[in-house]
Amino acid sequence: MPTFSARPARVRLAAVALVAGVFALLALVATPAGAAPASTSDPAAAAAGYLARQLTDGTHYVFDFDGTTPDYGLTADGVFGMAAAKVAGTAQAAATGYLAANAAGYIDSAGAFGGPFPGAYAKLALVAEVTGGDPHAFGGVDLVAALAALECPATGRPECAGTPGLFRNSTADGGFPNVVTQALAVLALSRSAAADHPDAAAVDFLAGLACPDGGFPALFPAAGATCVSDVDGTAFAVQALLAAGRAGPAGAALDWLVSVRHADGSFVGNGLANANSTAVAVQALLAGSRDAALSVAWLRGRQVGCAGPAAQRGAVTYSGTFDANALRATTQSATALAGQPLTTLTAAGSTADAPTLACAGTPTTVAPTPTPSTTPTVAPTTTPPPAAAPELPNTNGTDGRLTVLLGIVGVALVGAGAGALLATRRRA
Repeated sequence: MPTFSARPARVRLAAVALVAGVFALLALVATPAGAAPASTSDPAAAAAGYLARQLTDGTHYVFDFDGTTPDYGLTADGVFGMAAAKVAGTAQAAATGYLAANAAGYIDSAGAFGGPFPGAYAKLALVAEVTGGDPHAFGGVDLVAALAALECPATGRPECAGTPGLFRNSTADGGFPNVVTQALAVLALSRSAAADHPDAAAVDFLAGLACPDGGFPALFPAAGATCVSDVDGTAFAVQALLAAGRAGPAGAALDWLVSVRHADGSFVGNGLANANSTAVAVQALLAGSRDAALSVAWLRGRQVGCAGPAAQRGAVTYSGTFDANALRATTQSATALAGQPLTTLTAAGSTADAPTLACAGTPTTVAPTPTPSTTPTVAPTTTPPPAAAPELPNTNGTDGRLTVLLGIVGVALVGAGAGALLATRRRA
């Protein structure tokens, strides 16, 4: 009886066919899912995808004035925006890792620029909480303990006289104390473990900064000066007070926000209606269960859609025209478009992809055009191409026809090879 090695050439051909079929099927299975970028029609996901693609070296943002100095605060805001949209998980992780690796520089723990800064401690603690990290061990720093150490006691620190509960450092200006810094500190501690929650003095100090109309200023008013409410300061104060369980002052502040909202849904900051102020106001309204739909629609009306250059799509412009402010506006707007206030924001469930805005056809213009606030620009505005023959959906980032072809060829070769080998063995 002949051995296998002595079988005729058709046996070897059958084996080759079988092996080729297996490799064809393996190629089908192993095609990388990320071979082509995902696309989305969701405004928040499109904004987050834009944010991910703007990261320098895929890890951080830089200041506009020189294009090289890391902007740690903006990088943290970018993490919040991507986390809110539940996409760009890979970019989120890279940016969070960068912030952890450079925590000492952001905090200015060495005091090179007058730090350490309580606002930096607070923002990094929020990043840790949002991304599922430990604010007690972020970049080798116990952010919670360090932040608590910067709270002014009732006595014992001359620079803190009359300001118990204020988070400040020991420099003359206190590390740029302002309403947003105080609010971020209260918010970060409120979101941490129960043992870390801010004490009554810290929350009382924040609540005590309210103006007579219920809103909050941006900066601490000078002695004897009139308290002027500010949209941004009020929005952050609202979220912090709600997180700390102070519904009373938070409700009054929300009433003030609603009272100054424009008929088109926008909010004014720095003298003009802009996406930054509108977005943070939306976050506060959402945290307080107030209606924010009109303001969200206004933000969508400032988002670059399919009529804009591909590199700008998904970005939210500061005031209607794409410029250097778009990145900052988009970090805040992505959170608002996703309907996620800072009080409950979490990155849990995020997908890895940084999607692009889904568009049909070729853009008809080369630049975004400011549109009325009632007309969102995120929807495709071009005429779709003529209908093509139906194809199987593309689920793995490759051309669907190639996928089908590989599958057909692989199955056929496996079947033919196996059949031939079986017949040969029977004859043998």
